Amino acid sequence: MNNKRCSWYAIILGWAFVLFFSSSVYGDPSIKIGVLAYRGIEKCYQMWNSTAEYLSREIPGSVFEIVPLNFDVLPLVIKNNQIDFVITNSSSYVDLEAQSHITRIATLKNRILKKGYAFFGGVIFTRADRTDLTDLGTLRGKKFMAVDPTSFGGYQMAWYEMKEYGINPGNDFSSLEFGGTHDAVILAVKEGRVDAGTVRTDTLERMAATGKINLNEFRLIPTPHSEHEEDVFPFLHSTRLYPEWPFARTRHASEAISTKVAIALLKMPPDSIMASDSESMGWTIPMDYQPVQDCMRSLGIGCYKDFGKITLLDIIKNYGYWILCIAILLLWALKANVRLSSSEQNLQNKIVEKEETESKFRHLSNQNILILNSIKEGLLGLDVSGKHTFVNPAASVLLGYSVEELLNMASHDTWHHATFDGKIFPVDKCPIMKTIVEGIAIHDSETVFWRKNNSPFPVEFSSLPILEDSRIIGAVISFRDISLRKMIEKALRESEEKFRAISVWAYDAIIMIDDQDLICYWNPAAKKILGFTEDEIIGMAFPEAIMPHQSRLRFSGHFPKWRDAAFGNDAGKAIELKACKKDGTEIDAEITLSSFEMSNTRHAICILRDISERKKFQRQLQRATDKAVEANQTKSRFLATMSHELRTPLNSIIGFSEMLQEEAIEMGQDNCGKDLGKIISSAGHLMDIINDILDLSKIESGKMKLNYEKIKIEELIKSVFAFIAPLAKQNSNTATFEFRQRFVDIETDQLRLRQILLNLIGNSCKFTQNGSISLTMECCIMQEKEMISFSIRDTGIGMTGDQIGRLFLEFSQGDSSTTRKYGGTGLGLAIAKRIICLMGGDITVESELGKGSVFTFRIPATAAHSSLICDDQHDSKSIARIDG
Repeated sequence: MNNKRCSWYAIILGWAFVLFFSSSVYGDPSIKIGVLAYRGIEKCYQMWNSTAEYLSREIPGSVFEIVPLNFDVLPLVIKNNQIDFVITNSSSYVDLEAQSHITRIATLKNRILKKGYAFFGGVIFTRADRTDLTDLGTLRGKKFMAVDPTSFGGYQMAWYEMKEYGINPGNDFSSLEFGGTHDAVILAVKEGRVDAGTVRTDTLERMAATGKINLNEFRLIPTPHSEHEEDVFPFLHSTRLYPEWPFARTRHASEAISTKVAIALLKMPPDSIMASDSESMGWTIPMDYQPVQDCMRSLGIGCYKDFGKITLLDIIKNYGYWILCIAILLLWALKANVRLSSSEQNLQNKIVEKEETESKFRHLSNQNILILNSIKEGLLGLDVSGKHTFVNPAASVLLGYSVEELLNMASHDTWHHATFDGKIFPVDKCPIMKTIVEGIAIHDSETVFWRKNNSPFPVEFSSLPILEDSRIIGAVISFRDISLRKMIEKALRESEEKFRAISVWAYDAIIMIDDQDLICYWNPAAKKILGFTEDEIIGMAFPEAIMPHQSRLRFSGHFPKWRDAAFGNDAGKAIELKACKKDGTEIDAEITLSSFEMSNTRHAICILRDISERKKFQRQLQRATDKAVEANQTKSRFLATMSHELRTPLNSIIGFSEMLQEEAIEMGQDNCGKDLGKIISSAGHLMDIINDILDLSKIESGKMKLNYEKIKIEELIKSVFAFIAPLAKQNSNTATFEFRQRFVDIETDQLRLRQILLNLIGNSCKFTQNGSISLTMECCIMQEKEMISFSIRDTGIGMTGDQIGRLFLEFSQGDSSTTRKYGGTGLGLAIAKRIICLMGGDITVESELGKGSVFTFRIPATAAHSSLICDDQHDSKSIARIDG
């Protein structure tokens, strides 16, 4: 023991020297975490160094350092501002909170049989064959063993339960021994050296799991708090449950760094090396350490050692003023007979002083009321029957009652009468009433209160007894509405579940990359596509993991810039590249990258899709397209060649036939002349077909050129009408042309415009019998360009919607009956549309079966270097007419 004490003295002196020297002389900028080294310095470093390294990584620009300390040194280094944070046990924290004003920011989740728990208790037990030891009362006069007088879980928790039961361990046991370790206590009970003992919860289960003991050899000695709650704490316990070790900040630590530390601790994965080294499952939100304070206060230990004791110094300190006043009064009374007039003045002075004191008391009372009224949490005072004696405004607002309505109302029947689903909550089960009856402090965050409008809301509340001369006279309830927190927790759970479902069942690989370009998430689709399991790939650098060897260096250098650019409007842009599977096979991949901020660092989400089959199909499609284009060009060249070759002999046939027809007519052979006329007509029709095929092949091969020139539009229209006049008269049709403006001249390709008009007007004449055809021309503006609009309207046979859909296809007409009745190859409209588009215009069709059609086409009125000349004020005028 002496060696151990000397060792600790050396530790104290050494750390005091190191901390003073480093902070005072060198100004060490590192953030120091003082740790209670109850298992030695080496074990302290082994358990907590990885946590310091983790915090240094999570909070860029900060370096955290572990400082092993013992109970004696902790208050000293905190007072001298030589550490920023503290990791200590629960009872030590309560002392330091009272003495040094440290504040908890997280609570440790202790690793127990591969699960984490943020609270623990004590076990009072005996051997299973000791049937005579049934409760705490049967322990009187027996041998009892605990771990250590200062052990919170190994003695003080059990001492608290015994004290409430009326047992004094120092007097009521035949012997009280301390084994030094939890295992030693269990072995002493097992071997019968003591009748019963107490250890920290989970010790029995831990030794049983390692085969050192059999749980059936022992039996729990129950207390009023030894209910076995499997869902909350699945270990044997006899005492109340208390919070585990806290992670606390000192007043020296800044608010900003404390917030970052708290967030980093709560994010620590339970299966991380940091949690494994500290024998924990990470950290959770700071727990309520009021139960520890209650235990220590009841036992009069730690900061509560002198709690409730009154000394002469305390009397002088608290009542010195009044003692002095009384002494003055006594002196005044002795001299009353000597100085009567002076006594009257002194009495007046005392009255003034009393009024001032009463004024100060009233001011203090009002100030206390103002403080209570300004608190945002609901505060309620209850008497021993559970009725309200005090209600602050926040409680009134939260519960929906006025303050006057709540006063003297029964609390349980008003706002704590049912569970969240509306089931009756018996008053004998109400923990608040338990506080009033038994004086037990309660803290609960999983209950509901009911408003005046009969609507429930979740609350977190604390219930503390009000004592007067150790007698319970009521309770004070503080509560807050946690609806928003519950909604956030639910939304967070739902978000996590949605992400998990999406990522697990996604067809594409979903990969998350941290700020160091290391893979930190890998979904099942990624495993299927690239072959790596999650255990194999997590922690690998993203480029090195999936890039082919020959492109890794280049990609690694560009990846950080690409990751940082994939943010905001640039997020989600896909790129195609080669990816490498686990077996070395390269695949075509499409990668979409988006980055996001998390913990003040930039992370990235990568969506990877295997497009090998798509690329293969695209290559096949491209080859097929190239072949089709080549075949089409070959066809066009063939048609152009054949059309040219056919026109030469056909021109001879037409010329010789016309000569023979003239001779036959001169010789009076009319019948022969008519036959020769049919030959000329058929040859002309064949020439038109050949010309159409030649035009189509020129357009498809890109060889058709437009020859722009200034023309007189009126003369062009008259020549067109003169040409189609025989066809109009043949079908007894009337054809008219009118223009809305007077056009002096326009600039276009006269030959192609004439070809379009002849085709469209000729079709109208051909498909109309005993009807009318009209051509209307006007100037219009489309997309800030001057255009000429031509509309050809007829009263002919019309078309269906299906026929209109096939109208501009090559070698296609409305239907087979149309071809048989009216003739034609179906090339005219297709060629007309292509020429119009080549001019920079468009064409539309409106038609109704049996009622006629309207063809409207628009072409630019001028070339780029000239302007249209027309008179918009000119009245409409008809310049051509054909009567059938």
